[in-house]
Amino acid sequence: MTFNMKGMFDRVMRNKIRMGNFETTDQDMLCIRSLLQFPTTPFSVVDFCAGSGRALEVLTMESSAVTFGIEPNEEKYLELRDRVPNALYGGYEEARISRDFLDYVT
Repeated sequence: MTFNMKGMFDRVMRNKIRMGNFETTDQDMLCIRSLLQFPTTPFSVVDFCAGSGRALEVLTMESSAVTFGIEPNEEKYLELRDRVPNALYGGYEEARISRDFLDYVT
């Protein structure tokens, strides 16, 4: 039995090449998206290490999601704020989002 090691560990290899800065591919997000059913009414989705926001954008496309993204890397945050209406710069450990705020936004 043979395995395609490159295919199996492609994500890990690319992660090492990019020194830990690796975003989930659109293809991966579309696979995950196909397993989910979203409500038709507005709902909140938070990504605590959002990167450029592309994964969150693909995951919630064509839904009524209100998206929140937090990113500690300034370069990625600049991309994130163009994709996610509620983008925060900093670490998730410092972020506080109250339920009242989520209810207000949705």
